[in-house]
Amino acid sequence: MKTNLKKLLKYIQQEHKLIAPIKKDHGVFLSQTKDLNKIILSSQLTENSFKDFLFPQEQELFDFKGAELVKPKQYTAPGLALFGISIIDLRALSLYAQVFRHDPYFQARGNNTIVIGYLKVATPDQTFGIFKERLEEDTLEHLEFDVFVLDSNTGLHFFSGSPKGQKALTQAGIEDFENVEYVGPVKESGLDQTMVANYKKVKNSFKTHRKLWEELGKRCLACGKCSLVCPTCFCFSTHYKFGQKKKTGKKVLNWDTCFYSEFSRVAGGHKFLDTVAKRIFFWYEHKFVRIPDELSIPGCVGCGRCIKVCPVAIDISRVLAELGKPVSKLASRKTLKKKKS
Repeated sequence: MKTNLKKLLKYIQQEHKLIAPIKKDHGVFLSQTKDLNKIILSSQLTENSFKDFLFPQEQELFDFKGAELVKPKQYTAPGLALFGISIIDLRALSLYAQVFRHDPYFQARGNNTIVIGYLKVATPDQTFGIFKERLEEDTLEHLEFDVFVLDSNTGLHFFSGSPKGQKALTQAGIEDFENVEYVGPVKESGLDQTMVANYKKVKNSFKTHRKLWEELGKRCLACGKCSLVCPTCFCFSTHYKFGQKKKTGKKVLNWDTCFYSEFSRVAGGHKFLDTVAKRIFFWYEHKFVRIPDELSIPGCVGCGRCIKVCPVAIDISRVLAELGKPVSKLASRKTLKKKKS
């Protein structure tokens, strides 16, 4: 590990639990570590994402005792430092920042966390010069982060994206860094054209390509693994946990998924998503239609984690490709599976 990066991480470790890419039996995972030598410095996407830490699988919202006024549970956990976050996951994190802008629990965690993006490249100096300009002007200024580290054959290049990041770099003794001002998630050139194209493919497709969705519904197991690993999925449910003493307990938030049968059940027992075909379309529609409508940014960052974990090999990129074809030219169910590597 290069000297300045080690200085930065050692400084941050003084007040934060360090979460970084660590090699485990089944791949590279974001995990807590105190040993900097165990950190994997590569552009390999981790199996999990920041979601495990900033939007944990279970959160206590508040406690209650009888009919007393419910008081919000204060978030007092130690600070976190998320290191090695890829540009892909930073895009997902920027989406979360929009969705949970007014959520006190997410904001409390975010305020107590320092996010350090990392990208490793190996290109000639001339190409790198062009890439660096595009990285800063076209990418970083549209992402929310504290520090970004670009690791190339010309050395380490540090960027700060917040006052928190500037302070960390300065206190760590790193003076050579560039400040990047966040200008919002939408680029000056306008809406993401891939997002626009996918929006058109998905929007009315449950009517125009109904057969395709029905075929996917027959193969999909509705296990929800895709949504659980997805860095842009944030569905949740809440329930009460009662204590041993009478009329005491807590309200808890847990991850949920729209693939589960009970997710859309309402009073009276009606289910809006009463078939797997409807549920899988609902998932696609949320990412490619409703999020773009609401936030003007893609609801899918293209990480491919859903493809990797799907037990029946449904490939989101191939589904989108099929939705772009006339109904008469749709492929069979077999061709919608991911290609064997």
